Amino acid sequence: MFLPPSRHLLDFAPMSDPVHRPRLGMISLGCPKNLVDSEIMLGELSRRGYDVVNDLDTVETVVINTCAFIEEAQQESIDAILEVVGRKGKGVERVLVAGCMVNRFGDQLAKEIPEIDGFVGLDQLREVGDVVQLGGTNNTITLGNGNDLINPGAGTGHVIT
Repeated sequence: MFLPPSRHLLDFAPMSDPVHRPRLGMISLGCPKNLVDSEIMLGELSRRGYDVVNDLDTVETVVINTCAFIEEAQQESIDAILEVVGRKGKGVERVLVAGCMVNRFGDQLAKEIPEIDGFVGLDQLREVGDVVQLGGTNNTITLGNGNDLINPGAGTGHVIT
């Protein structure tokens, strides 16, 4: 088959629909260790097929990696959480909180900010994909380490430990 110079064989190939990859964003607050922890979580999520993006206006899920070292860091974390949960229903469907605030104040966060959809403690960074995957279902799954991970559902956050 002869193709004119401006045409390529691929121009005639049928186009398949692109696979929808869930879009996810992360806010990393605090010290350099938190940045490393965020990179671990992003690696796990990317490995599971999530499209990690920088624009929070285009994501379905946001993970906020928090810091609780000093009072100012705690307030910055709370402010970031409140800002993101304010976006729920406006593009953002799930908000997960990770890091030091979860370990120190997880139960309190679950009570005070019921819009949080899940929590990832410092020892569960590699299980972040399991928390994201639960989404809006009401399931309990057992992680490889034997711990139960409970989807918080609407307004009943649960810290995984």
